[in-house]
Amino acid sequence: MGKRLIITEKKSVADDFARVLGKKNAIGSGESFKKSALSYEGDSTIIAWASGHLLELAEPGSYDKAWKFWTLEKLPIIPKSFVHQPRTDNKKTEQLLKNLIKLIRREDVNLIINGCDAGREGELIFNLILDHARSGRGKTKAEGKDVQRLWLQSMTTKSILTSFGKLEPADAYAQLQAAAYTRDQADWLVGMNGTRALTKRFLGGRSRQALAVGRVKTPTLAFLVDREREIDNFVPVPFFQLASTFMTHNGTDTNPNGEFEAWWVGKDANGKTTDRVATQKEADDIVARVQGKVGSATDTTRRSK
Repeated sequence: MGKRLIITEKKSVADDFARVLGKKNAIGSGESFKKSALSYEGDSTIIAWASGHLLELAEPGSYDKAWKFWTLEKLPIIPKSFVHQPRTDNKKTEQLLKNLIKLIRREDVNLIINGCDAGREGELIFNLILDHARSGRGKTKAEGKDVQRLWLQSMTTKSILTSFGKLEPADAYAQLQAAAYTRDQADWLVGMNGTRALTKRFLGGRSRQALAVGRVKTPTLAFLVDREREIDNFVPVPFFQLASTFMTHNGTDTNPNGEFEAWWVGKDANGKTTDRVATQKEADDIVARVQGKVGSATDTTRRSK
């Protein structure tokens, strides 16, 4: 009897899956899981996890030796096809990837379930791992296996059970997968070309620093710069506010005179509600209109959930 392999984006999700699937419920008979350093395994189910992105797009020099050197003449750098490679900056991610590849290629695994986060990045993380397992030596052991998608947006026990009860074919998310790969490649193209172009253009050839450019990083930085300029160019404008003490006929034990304090609120020249007036004359005129007069006060209560 074959086994199903569930791949999650992070260990905490795998822990929750093992907890729920290990109980007697609508989709499981209380499978007993044996936990190891990199996975859970039962009689019919294996649960293993990644740690975010385990693969990344190769550096420009991997496509063309001429692209190793930062020159404006070589821009733009656009590979004919993109290549992903395992991340080597962390021993843990290397171990996780090797373990997942080994499990995907196991002969007794006939169903692979994408249990990564419900969204574009989860789709990318899972499919890059699957692509890697289907390439290189041993790829035939990973081909031809059924692949399904677990779409889960809540980690409650009920939600986990419901989602496992309605798994979908991985092909149903082909467009989301394409969008994920496109985003990945767009980030690479913007980052590699933009960073090299701006660095060479503004810092020259001798600088050891780089002007980092990114699809998300650069516009976000622009927001911060624009806001900082607004703050630097801010010109303070004086204004006046009015506060007054009022007395009512309805005193209480703790407030026998029924006193309360309130601030003036009105409309500005544009008809917007404001508690400020521009000149002292306006403030004095308001005080003159209300001082010593009798008015009415209303108490409004708003309830919100």
